[in-house]
Formats: sequence, C-alpha cells, structure tokens
Amino acid sequence: MQAIRTMFALTTVNLSLLLAVVACVIGGTLGGLVLAGRAPKPLGPIVEAGGANARMLGGAVIAAHGVVAALLGYDPRIGACMALTLCFAWLGAAGGRVLIGKRLKLPIDKQTLIFEVLMAIVLAMPLWTITHAISRTGVRV
Repeated sequence: MQAIRTMFALTTVNLSLLLAVVACVIGGTLGGLVLAGRAPKPLGPIVEAGGANARMLGGAVIAAHGVVAALLGYDPRIGACMALTLCFAWLGAAGGRVLIGKRLKLPIDKQTLIFEVLMAIVLAMPLWTITHAISRTGVRV
C-alpha cells in the first residue's frame, strides 16, 4: 500500500511540474509577443503604448518564466518556490485588472482575467504537490 501511495504522490508531482513548465512556456511566449510588439490588446496601458517600457516588460516576462522553467527541470523544490512567486505576479495582474476596471468604470475583460487566475493556479501547484508528497509519504522529491 505504501508503494502505491508513493507512486501516486510522485505521479502527481511530475504532472504538476509538467503543467507548470507549460505555463512558463505560455508566459514566455506572451512576453515574446510583448517584446516584438505583437501582443494581444487587453494587456494594459504599458504594453499598448509600446516603446522602451513595453520592451523592458516583455524581456522581464521572458526572463522570469525562462528561469522558472529551467529550475523546475533542474531542481523541482527550488523551481516550485520560484513558480510560487510567478503565481503571485499573475494574481497581482488579475487583481490590478479588477481594481483598475472598477475604479475607472471600465468593462473587465473576463477571458483575460480567467487566463491570469488559471496561470496563477497552475504555477502554485508544484509547491503544493511537493509539500503534500513530503508530508504524506515522506518521499524526498
């Protein structure tokens, strides 16, 4: 029974790591689109204005997601902690979108909001599954 529990815990951890790497690829691609000036419209005033600030933001997004994806593959525990910081960044983007939309009485783009919240959830999963696997089964990941 312990072997099955250990196998299930490791499968869950591996799945969450894979999903987080896919989320990092999506986030890096979005940063690349911002850097190239081909970003989708509802990203905010900095990106829509273009220029050096938009390129700086795109480069930072690529770098952050690239480092997290690399660390998720190299050392999952450190990568999971860094993915949690990206989770908070995506949640901050969603929260800022809601607050600014309410304050300026603008319509809130629900698709972008759902995307940002889902990215945050997927990026938080590795740390949660790793700590869950360690606490439940004692398996070192």
